[in-house]
Parts: sequence; C-alpha cells; structure tokens
Amino acid sequence: MYNEAELPTAASYVWKRPGLAILREPEDDEEEEFQLSHNQYGGLTDILKKRKFELHDAESGQSSPTRNTSVVDLVRHPHHARPINAAKSTHLLVGNDDPNATATLLENYVNLRTSKRQKNEASSFFGPKKSAQDEADVRSHGTKKRTKEDENSRSNVVPIEKFESAPVPTLRESSDSIKMIVALTIGRGMLGWIEKLLPEAQLIERDFDHWNTVAWNRNMVSRSPIVSPLGAEADVIVSPVTGIILTTLIKVIQKPLPGQKSKTAIQDRVEKVSARYEKLIVLVSQSNRVDESTRDLSASECASFAEFSGMVLGLNPNSQVYFVGGGEETLAKWLVALIQRYSIEADGLQGLLIANEGTWELIMRRAGMNAYAAQVILAGLKEISNNDPQGPFMGELQRFILMTPLERIDRFSRVMGGTDVLRRVGAALDGPWE
Repeated sequence: MYNEAELPTAASYVWKRPGLAILREPEDDEEEEFQLSHNQYGGLTDILKKRKFELHDAESGQSSPTRNTSVVDLVRHPHHARPINAAKSTHLLVGNDDPNATATLLENYVNLRTSKRQKNEASSFFGPKKSAQDEADVRSHGTKKRTKEDENSRSNVVPIEKFESAPVPTLRESSDSIKMIVALTIGRGMLGWIEKLLPEAQLIERDFDHWNTVAWNRNMVSRSPIVSPLGAEADVIVSPVTGIILTTLIKVIQKPLPGQKSKTAIQDRVEKVSARYEKLIVLVSQSNRVDESTRDLSASECASFAEFSGMVLGLNPNSQVYFVGGGEETLAKWLVALIQRYSIEADGLQGLLIANEGTWELIMRRAGMNAYAAQVILAGLKEISNNDPQGPFMGELQRFILMTPLERIDRFSRVMGGTDVLRRVGAALDGPWE
C-alpha cells in the first residue's frame, strides 16, 4: 500500500517564496527594470512631440522649433496626409516605420465609415427635363421638339400600373319592403351600407355569438372558449331557404397551423352553417382598404380559392361562392343585389318574423334549423293549432315533434325549398334525447 504522505500533489510542483510580497523590500533588478521602462516610453507629451517631429521631417526635411503640441495638431485632412504613391496602395495596415501612419489610418477609417450616396435614378413621376431649345420651340410653335435623347429617356420611364375597378352588379329600384335577419358580426359599416342602398329594408339584428361561453378544461391554466351550436349562423338570412356568409380572401387562403386540426376557422364555420340551409351563398371579398379597384390573384391565391370553392360545393351542391374584388362598398352592392334576387323566396312569409328570440325557436335551431325557418314553421304550426279543435291543448313545438317525417315534408317542404334540412331536423328530434 502507498503512503498518503509519499503521493505527489500540485504543491509539490509549485515553489512559493516564503513571506508576503508586500512586506519585502524591492530588489535592485526590479528597480532597474522599472526605471528602464519608464525612461523608454516616457509620458504622452513626449510621444506626441516625437510623432510631430517625425511627420515634419518626413514632409519638409527641416526641423521646426519646439512648441506646445496637442492631439488636435496631429490630425490632418486625409487628402493632404496621403503620400504620393498612396493611391496605388490597397493596404489597410501600415508598417512600424511609416511616417504617414496616422493619416493613413484616419483616411481608411473615414472611407470605411462614410455612408454611400445613392445614385439618382429615373423616376416614373417626372418626365425628362426640357432644354432651353425645347422651351423656345414650345413658345414659338406651340409644339415640343422631340429629339433622340428625349425618346431614349422616355423609354426608360417605368409606366405606373393601373388597376381596374371591380365589377358591380346592377341594383334594381324596388319599393317593396324586405324583411330579413342580420347578424351583428358583419360590422356597423356594412349595416350602414345596407340601410343606404336598401332604405325600405327592415333589419332584425341578432347577436348569435352571445351563446358562446368559456370554461375551464382539465390540466389547463386558462379558460377555453366553448362554441355553442346556436352560434353557427349565416351573416344575412334572406329567406328560410337562403343564407349569405361574408368572408375575406385572407381567411380563405390561410392554412391550419402545424399540430392543429385539419380545418381552418372559415371551413369549420361553413360546414356547420351549410347544414341549416338548402342554399348557401359565400361572398369572398378582396377587402381593399384603399379604393374599390381589384388586382389579379396570384397562382397560390387562385389554388386556395378553387380548393375552398370545391369544399363548399361538396357540402351542398346548391351553394354558390363568389369572389368580390374591391373594398367594402363593392361588397355591399353585391350583397344587396343578392338580397333583392333571393328575397322573392320569402314572399308572404316576411310578416311572420318577430324581433324576439323565443324558447321554442332556440329548440328548433338546436335541432339544426336556421332562425328564419324556425320562426316561419312555428307561425305555421300556430295557425294549424288555431284551426284544430284540439289546438289549445297542444303546443306548436309538440305538434311538430309528433308529426311523422312524411307529414313534415308534405307541409313545409315548399317553405324550406327542399327536404334535406327537414330530414336532418326530424332525425335530431325523433332520435333519443340525452
């Protein structure tokens, strides 16, 4: 076994002079080294004087009388300090014996730090400058003399790109009152345009998003939104058959984030709303905030719009997707034109609409019916109950639930414009209730 005292350690290879260094007297060799270094370098004033004398001797070859020297005197303009052959040299560093070292380094610093001036280029907003001869010709003859220089300068001018105004449908003048349901999500600006273009229209405003709530999920630090089925509605409900959704091109072309569900927000909304209507219309606005002009779509935007249109038509063959260029005014005119076209489907039914949202209407909407159709069907059931001797003992909703699927189709297929929505609502009401 080894003895611990015999093992080598770091202290075995380090020699430390005994005692404290602060208490020792300075030796002769240390004093000589300090004096030598002090005498060799001297102070800042001696260095400046020596450098000034070297520069003066290198330029004129004569000595100058001794005077006070400052750092400012050593700084000279790079043009005067450059040597004769400095233009041919591309070296940024200087040698130890170079008499113009200070000026060379200063000039290199200025050249590296100076901002580059941009060259004047031809502008598309200003034409070529007229010469004195051209102005004289204009005054005398009233025409401008065109030269080859003018033609060459004009050929270099880039023409300003002009965008065409977006196409707008023709609005017909009608004195008939149109009554419809409008969601508050379309914004006050669009509501103002509708009231301006359709002064005789009666708007029933509904806030469908107030049914959405938030709740705490498991293992979550914040509350998550819970989207109610009652919130899936169209922006404008023209009739029990037709609903209109307003969206933008940016929402259509966006892709889902990695790790999220495969559907975007607009795709999920269209899928839920399309089940409530026999005919769904989607207006995709270019949302130009500057003017009402339209621009050409890129290849990626066209592909995204075609993919979105195919998805909407796959949900409902009777659906329609329109691309609307321009801004809010153009979108409002397209919306009003569609309202005038499809409001004919609700002739004789507009008087059945009420502003209040009843409990039975909410039950019908939860089953999958839109707000317009729910009010119309409940009003029709009320009329049937008044003519039936047993009507006072049976409510409208109870009567609709007790009907067979064929009876619902026979009575309300004409009002609904088809049978698809009635079949889906009947399947929800006839199935087991949780």
